[in-house]
Amino acid sequence: AQGFTQKAQQISEKIFANDGLSIPIATTPTVSPLAKGLDRTLVLGGGGEYYIAWYCGFFHGLLEAGLDMASLSQMVVGTSAGSYMGSSLLSDGFLWRVPQDLCQARTDNESQYKSAQSHGN
Repeated sequence: AQGFTQKAQQISEKIFANDGLSIPIATTPTVSPLAKGLDRTLVLGGGGEYYIAWYCGFFHGLLEAGLDMASLSQMVVGTSAGSYMGSSLLSDGFLWRVPQDLCQARTDNESQYKSAQSHGN
């Protein structure tokens, strides 16, 4: 098993050497060079479309309560749905555009429904 571990380490060093993207796995607790000097990191997990919907509701609720997580976080990282939501959260206007679009669609549907009822449909 030791020979396999050494060979894997050699391959990793050759492939990822000095690319600036890879960080060796720490063997002791340490601060990532990417996070040095940062106090607040928002970490978002995966979960598919269900969690994208959940995150949207969650972040809208926080924003309505006066907590703008995009401005409070110094770094945002995520996996799968969390990475999508993290990038969306940091995009200008995302959190306000979605509910406005949904509200407009609901208003349009209600208007059409009332119009249809008033005409006996």
